[in-house]
Amino acid sequence: MSAAAGEPVTVVLIDDHAMFRQALCRLLSAEPRVRVVGVAEGGEEGIACARQHQPAVVVTDLRMPGMRGVEVTRTLDEVLPDVGVLTLTVSEEHEDVLEALRAGARGYVVKSSAQEEVVPAILATARGEAWLSPKVAGRLVDEFKHLPAVTLEETLKEETHLTPREQMVLARLAQGMTNREIAAALGIAETTVKTHLQHILDKLHARNRLEAASFALKLGLVDPDA
Repeated sequence: MSAAAGEPVTVVLIDDHAMFRQALCRLLSAEPRVRVVGVAEGGEEGIACARQHQPAVVVTDLRMPGMRGVEVTRTLDEVLPDVGVLTLTVSEEHEDVLEALRAGARGYVVKSSAQEEVVPAILATARGEAWLSPKVAGRLVDEFKHLPAVTLEETLKEETHLTPREQMVLARLAQGMTNREIAAALGIAETTVKTHLQHILDKLHARNRLEAASFALKLGLVDPDA
């Protein structure tokens, strides 16, 4: 949950490396705009800590023993949707960035630039803004700008793991059709439409129909004019 005006942004840190946790705590303790309210060395402990303290931001590593950072992010997005999650990791791979963002992270910072970026990234996350380290943002641009538009669209479709039938249902959902109208258009039972929609919401990690439709339209998964 966001901090009140004039109050420091409350933060919970999750990282399995003790030395890095200590260094990060020292760095943030010198920043009056940020206040660390909890520290955890693993995913499950971190989620419990976030539930207890209800911070504005959770900063989590990506690669940890046991519960991975992506799983932590996805869980927090479900159980504490008002808490912003910021991924802080060594990885600069675009697959890791996309996976973290799809799980619900609002930002992604690489540890090699943490000293300069982590405070601005935390503050941006608390405001509900997106933050990407320039290193990973540049790599994402380089990856995508060399892909033909059709290839990029197909890649995004593949990453959602939607079946052809689910894509057809989602296309009509994005057009504003009701379950009954989708069933009539596709010649299937309304209960079958509901089952497809639940699978779609699960695969897109969307909270509702509107969010799923918005996600699909933004990524070019469907053509609303088709």
